[in-house]
Amino acid sequence: MTLIFLYGTLRHDALRKIVLGEDAPAHKALLPGHGVFHAGQAAFPMIAEASGAAQGLAVEASKAAVARMDYYEGAFGYDRRPALIEVDGERRDAEIYWPQTPPERGAAWSLEGWAATLGDLATETAHEAMWGFGRLSPADLAANFTMMMRRADSRLRRRASPGPVTRRSDLGRDDVNVEDSNRWLSFFAFEENRLRHRRFDGSMSDTVTRAGLHGCDAAIVLPYDPVRDRVLLVEQFRYAPFLMGDPRPWCLEPPAGLVDPGEAPEDAARRELAEEAGVTAQRLEPVARCYPSPGALAEYQHIFVGITDLPDRAEGFGGLAEEYEDIRIHILPFAELERLIETGEAAVGPLILAAMWLKLHRDRLRSA
Repeated sequence: MTLIFLYGTLRHDALRKIVLGEDAPAHKALLPGHGVFHAGQAAFPMIAEASGAAQGLAVEASKAAVARMDYYEGAFGYDRRPALIEVDGERRDAEIYWPQTPPERGAAWSLEGWAATLGDLATETAHEAMWGFGRLSPADLAANFTMMMRRADSRLRRRASPGPVTRRSDLGRDDVNVEDSNRWLSFFAFEENRLRHRRFDGSMSDTVTRAGLHGCDAAIVLPYDPVRDRVLLVEQFRYAPFLMGDPRPWCLEPPAGLVDPGEAPEDAARRELAEEAGVTAQRLEPVARCYPSPGALAEYQHIFVGITDLPDRAEGFGGLAEEYEDIRIHILPFAELERLIETGEAAVGPLILAAMWLKLHRDRLRSA
């Protein structure tokens, strides 16, 4: 067994159990001459020399648990170093996770403050992160961690806001029995399960294989100028049409992007509108919240029409270079958008849905 002094997020009981893979014995402990601070502007902490003593937990971890912690902490740039701690007034040799390249020391860090805002998200993310133990390197985990957080945030949002049950059956997740699971991780995650599910007659189905792509929540906003009766579309290369063999894999679509962890979909819509098109929405009109392709795509879309001002000068190019975006901006009359949908030149589902909604509400928006 190895005695590890934990001073940061792994003091959170639920997170620690997932990361260690066991319920290791833990005791209150102190690290004299040190304090716990934010690692620069990050939400997670670092240890640094300071007056007083850093509060933490002394955890008796098995060899397997230490290996799991090395993987998890290594993704954030931390490794183990020896330390002399106090447990029940007794000095004991232990090890702590120390930043390999200490960032600028931020404000004092609080476990309670972190847990209140990020505890559930970190715990949910850890399930996928620790699935990668033995499959991913710490560097691979670091590269994929933001997308893991987005997926975790989406799962938490779905659980907190389940859809109503009025017409559909009241079957739930307890009516699905997963027998075997496999997963491949990249920017997205691909998961394949062998499972059985409840049938409408009450029996369980035979074992079936189902596969799907793990996305996350996405915000989509169609900018509309009710004074000039025109919309804004962006055009960019899209990989999925390319995979389908489409001779023209550049698509016309509304500005869109992924919802960041802890971000409201409305805020994500406004952010993407500014980043991709350089315009600001005066207000957002909700169109739909939906699964675009529930048979195989685990993504949830928040679709809006953004009321804005679209003068001629708004045309041009947009996007963020650091995200490898190459975007052309089109401003066109609403009637032309209808024509593009009819001819099939505008063939993106959320755009068609937003345009149909706009056709129904256009007179109201223009009169307002």
